[in-house]
Amino acid sequence: MRNTNVPPCPKFGKDPRLAFAARAAKAIGAKALARELDFAALGFGWYLLRPFPGYTGRPHRATARAGALFARFMIDRYAEAAEGVFAKTAPSPAPIMPWVATASLGGRAGGIHVPLEAIG
Repeated sequence: MRNTNVPPCPKFGKDPRLAFAARAAKAIGAKALARELDFAALGFGWYLLRPFPGYTGRPHRATARAGALFARFMIDRYAEAAEGVFAKTAPSPAPIMPWVATASLGGRAGGIHVPLEAIG
């Protein structure tokens, strides 16, 4: 059954700092880094929504069947990768945006914080 009471996530823009960094990376010819920063700018832009909804997309269109399909797909992909790594028949997947570990000092700097009063 669908929950038609939850409205679509409001439109949101990009985090201006990361968008600037993406443009700078593109200007110096670092195309892959520019795409990664642009992707991060969009993701961080979601956290700037006020009131913060805590979800994206159009939950009023979600169904249990669609959720089950997505979950099954993710579990199957994860299981396949994990089995290969643990059986030593496949390498560990490379991290996406590997520069994030360095930029965040191993996860000790930065991070996301949405104040409780900003959650709608």
